[in-house]
Amino acid sequence: MRRQVLLGLQTALRLILGNPTYHYTVLSTSVTTEPGPQITNISPTQLPYFVVEPMADGLRDHMPAGRVRNIMQCLITARVDAEQNPGSASQKMLAWENLIADIEVALTRDITLGGIVIDTRVLEPQPASDIGGGPMVIVVQPVQVRFIRPYGTP
Repeated sequence: MRRQVLLGLQTALRLILGNPTYHYTVLSTSVTTEPGPQITNISPTQLPYFVVEPMADGLRDHMPAGRVRNIMQCLITARVDAEQNPGSASQKMLAWENLIADIEVALTRDITLGGIVIDTRVLEPQPASDIGGGPMVIVVQPVQVRFIRPYGTP
């Protein structure tokens, strides 16, 4: 079930397809659930780029009739390069805000991830890059996913 959740998040992010709903257009190959190259080393032609992974923390509540309620914590690490406009100091912050907006819209269009979960919650994002030179902007976006499953079928 945990793998299905990660794939559901991956699918939602792959649907970021630009105007009029989104700021960016995502290549299907630019969203992964697999460890790979450092996100800082990704080619600009692959941006925005997303890595979706499970986190160690979460909750499990055992229910009657052999059911388990899970709260799975996931982490989306995303990268985009800000536009380079000389004299404009706010381009990195604008890119950061646009990227977190695209993530939230993508993940809240179907909070059930195609019917496999009860709820998907986008938590407070964190910037993970410097404010200094260079166009790189990285977002660390925690996500909480809730689902109920039969006990013994993770």
